[in-house]
Formats: sequence, structure tokens, C-alpha cells
Amino acid sequence: GNPEGGILNEQWRGTCALPDNLESLNPNAEKPNALISLSHVFGYRTKDIRNNVKYINESTVVYQSGNLGIVHDLKENTQQFFTGHKKEILSFALNSTRDLVATGEAQKDGDTTSQIIIWNPTDLSEISRITLPVNGINAIDFSEDSKLIACVGLDNDHSIFVVDVKLAKIIAQEVGGPKKLFGIAFKGNSEFATVGAKHFKLWTLTGIKLTSKEGIFLEGADNKIGDIIPMGNKYITGTSTGCV
Repeated sequence: GNPEGGILNEQWRGTCALPDNLESLNPNAEKPNALISLSHVFGYRTKDIRNNVKYINESTVVYQSGNLGIVHDLKENTQQFFTGHKKEILSFALNSTRDLVATGEAQKDGDTTSQIIIWNPTDLSEISRITLPVNGINAIDFSEDSKLIACVGLDNDHSIFVVDVKLAKIIAQEVGGPKKLFGIAFKGNSEFATVGAKHFKLWTLTGIKLTSKEGIFLEGADNKIGDIIPMGNKYITGTSTGCV
């Protein structure tokens, strides 16, 4: 768990087990009078997340591991931790001015909602949070002016949400489609794209209305797109076979 943030969980149960003879070893055992302080985390989540390490400046990176947001000073080899999430973090974004991070939660059995938290990577303060009606947030990105966030849910419809950062509320929502989506990227403040297995869509936000236009794949092209970034007036995508 994260004792510094007052959040305790039992993620250790998957890799650790209490000895069967614990009581016989010390029948009068009491909890130790000790204060645990997290000082360093090794490794980060890679198996099901993309674009999850970003530079804040030339000597500081921000990323996530488990349910922690981690700000790592490369020169001093020290870390600071954002501990606001109870679930593991699955999606991650840094805004264009590098002073806001958005993190979205992974799936958890039995839950029907997930949270996005916006926080400051310099002082680790929480700016806002919003609860979305899906079990897991698969991908997330800021608009150019940092006023909006677009994200993809892990529900069967792969719902697309646009969230107002300041008001911390959903302003638009649409169905992404039946195929799993892996990436989302804003270009400007009212247009973004989503990619996935046999999926590329351009989305336009007009007021509170989201409209979409499907991309057209060339015959024989690799259509399993795993990642996307904006570049000028275009989008650059990467596929499962390593094509760009």
C-alpha cells in the first residue's frame, strides 16, 4: 500500500503468503512500533500502457507504477510520489506546459466506476478528480490549452469521454465502437483521434456534441494500430508490426 497517502491495500497477496505456523512462532506477537516511509520504487508498468514516461524538464521524468504517480529526479536519483489513487494506474498524460498530469485507473472486479485525477507534478497537489461510469480508463490525453481531457473507457462500448478539467465534469460522451482502443491524441482544442485494432477515428467537439469520421485503410496495410501522436496538421501512428 501507500502509507504516506493513508491508502492501504493488499496487492502483496499475489506474491506473498503468511507462514502457516505464524502463531506458534510468536503467540504473543504485537504490531511493531514502526513508521514505514516509501523512499524508492523500482520499475514501472509497461504491459498494457503506452506513452507512460514523460520529461518535465531535462533532469526530471514523471511516470507511474502500481497506484503511484512517480516524479523522478535523474540527477539526484530521488523520487517523489503522488498517492491519490486507490486502484492501479492504467492511463497517463502530461499537458503541453508540463505542469499537469492526468492519471486514469485500471479495472477492478466488482467496481462500476473509475477515477481520473489531475495533479501537479511539482508539488504533488491534487487539482481535481472525476468519476466516470466505466470500470477502467484505457487511454487519456490533454487538449493543447489543457482545459479538456479526452479518454477511452474499458466498457464494452469503449466509451469516449471529454472532461472539463476545471469543472471536473463530463461535457461530452460517445460510443467508441466494439473493438479495443489503445490510444488517443488531441490535436488542438477541439479535435482528437483514437486508434486500436482495425480502428482509426477523427473526433470533433462542437459545444457538447462529439462527431466522428472513420479513417480508411489502404489494402494490405497493417490496421492494428497501437499508438498515436499529433505532428503538425497530421497524426503519426504506430502498428503492431512496427510500422509507422
